[in-house]
Amino acid sequence: MGDYPIAVAVSDLDGDGRPDVAVANKNSNDVSVLLNKGSGMFDAAVNYPAGTQPNAIAAADLNGDGRPDLAVVSRTLRVLINQGNGTFAAAGDYVTNAEASAIVAADFDGDGHVDIALNNENDARHYAFVLLRNQGDGTFDAATGYVTDWTATAIAAADLNGDGRPDLAAHLLYAAPPAPGRLQGLSVLINDGSGRFATPVSCGLPATAIAAVDVNGDGRPDLVAPGTDVSNPTGVRVLLNQGNGTFPSVVPYPSPYDLSMIAATDLNSDGHPDLVGTSDNNFSVIVMQSHGDGTFAQLVAPISGLEEMAVAAGDFDGDGRADVVVAHGGEHGHGRVRLVPSTSHGLGSNFYPAGEGPVAMAAGDLDRDGHLDLAVANDPHTPGESAMHVLLNHGDGTFAGATSHGDPSRSSGIIVTDCTGDDAPDVVLMDRHLTVMSNQGDGTFNGRYPVASTGSPVAVAVADLDGDGRVDFAIVNTVGEVELKLSQSDSLSSRNLDGIGTSIVATDVDGDGHPDLAIGLKDLFPGHGPVPDAAVSVLRNQGDGTFEDAVNYVFGSAVSAIVAADFDGDGHPDLAALGGDVSLFRNQGDGTFDVSTIVSLGQLSAHGGSAAADLDGDGHLDLAIPGSVEGASGGLLVLRGHGDGTFAAAEDYGIGGIGGLIAEDFDADGRPDLAFLGSNGYAWGAHVLINTCLP
Repeated sequence: MGDYPIAVAVSDLDGDGRPDVAVANKNSNDVSVLLNKGSGMFDAAVNYPAGTQPNAIAAADLNGDGRPDLAVVSRTLRVLINQGNGTFAAAGDYVTNAEASAIVAADFDGDGHVDIALNNENDARHYAFVLLRNQGDGTFDAATGYVTDWTATAIAAADLNGDGRPDLAAHLLYAAPPAPGRLQGLSVLINDGSGRFATPVSCGLPATAIAAVDVNGDGRPDLVAPGTDVSNPTGVRVLLNQGNGTFPSVVPYPSPYDLSMIAATDLNSDGHPDLVGTSDNNFSVIVMQSHGDGTFAQLVAPISGLEEMAVAAGDFDGDGRADVVVAHGGEHGHGRVRLVPSTSHGLGSNFYPAGEGPVAMAAGDLDRDGHLDLAVANDPHTPGESAMHVLLNHGDGTFAGATSHGDPSRSSGIIVTDCTGDDAPDVVLMDRHLTVMSNQGDGTFNGRYPVASTGSPVAVAVADLDGDGRVDFAIVNTVGEVELKLSQSDSLSSRNLDGIGTSIVATDVDGDGHPDLAIGLKDLFPGHGPVPDAAVSVLRNQGDGTFEDAVNYVFGSAVSAIVAADFDGDGHPDLAALGGDVSLFRNQGDGTFDVSTIVSLGQLSAHGGSAAADLDGDGHLDLAIPGSVEGASGGLLVLRGHGDGTFAAAEDYGIGGIGGLIAEDFDADGRPDLAFLGSNGYAWGAHVLINTCLP
């Protein structure tokens, strides 16, 4: 990929029946072509020179050979002719006499050849758009300017009056004295059939982008335009077509976002076009689901944390549903393309508000109906808000609204486990101490049982540490200790660690049937390793809840989380340590870990709460991580395991700003799904991402 991706086009570029992606990269002056390999995977990008600072791109058959070519707008129009296999050859540059940021391809003059229209934002040119007429072989006449004394900041083409000819919708500003910059707004320009256009008719609304699509199912293209000005709050406006190219009816949808791009596609397979847009001011992709009658649900933001985005839609994974591809990277960043797949519920994840300040999440069958529910720990800022919320699973991976439980308080962590032995999973909340919330068996909770701690808990593991069949606690606290609370004892025992603990996991590392402890450390104390430095500290269980001396495996990245799983398929749990990077400690089979076999999984910034599961159904454990690659904006990363302790490069799933990640089968289809905490743009809560992947 090039630098600063700014525009995306989707088309079957290599003729294999799958949609491919072409991205215009402004800073690297090129176009990246990514060919779809199937199942939503793409070949490495192939870059083609595209002139100085390209900022718009279109895919269309420009030379009449039945193959989609590329037209790229920079300071000129560059035509790239498809060679039939998804590779391209430059076929000429054309002076546009325009400062263009948008391009549309259509047969404007009725000769059967696809022409090119570009907007113009340069006041000195004194016209709103230019038309380059196609000679039929992919070459073009000189650009002709239209609509004198105006400039255009957005443009779209569609047959707006039903005469079979493509018309234009554009956002116009007056360019000539004495009132340069005067708003004409969203305007309609009717085509006379020869590629000439009538005087623009203003709809009187601001528009940062325009999409022409039939939103109410009457067979006529309507207009969708995000925009804002003093009298019109930020949001999206839907203008319904009367059939003659007039749009008297406007339905506004307020939004907290300034939207810079809008597109339409059916994301949930209900036959109605939904809306997808991008917001540069908070780096989000927004979605508005259609009701089918020209009205839409409230805007949500299932994808966030991505800088400077461009989006396009297509069925990239071959499941019959429209997905979204997001190109991003920012003005000073290396470009990336992310695929966000759709499910039967829509794009990306399903969102459930879960109280104020959600900070951690755990899963368990809280109401004992056979379906995994979610429990969310909250750290609210408003007095009187609860420290825990529960979302009960309907059984299909969708959840009922959150219910609050417990006294007003705050918490920083959560575990679901049966503490009382009644086969009803209880909830353990963590803050200045541990509190057990006793489950009544139906997903409601009655009673709070505190578990004392010398220092405030940082992380907790639960397991039967002493072999009595009951749950015990291992607590890492803020004073450099691990405290043990055994079920048979009312007191705590503690032992000093060799650094400040950050995370803990209980797993049988030496195969003796007793759960051992692996603890992530930062800032090792003098005498225990380089200072400052980090380590994974392993304490082997003697079987009675007492432990051997710790063995520290020192490495240079502070550990934020540890995941224990058999990543190399030898029957012994390995340890994946997450922090500034992600490293794998391979178990030698006796509970020791050979430092020489630490495998770096990449320079990743991982933010806790990661999960191991076979996400792609190939029989090998994968890693799901909330983090970022090489300093990019945070997102959901998946590292596909090869089954031998090695992993493919991290795949970014375009969902930023997340935490509390867990992997469980929420819809009972045999495939692990993902749940994580984040925002939908209006509230914080739980996202559930249903797994639709095939190997």
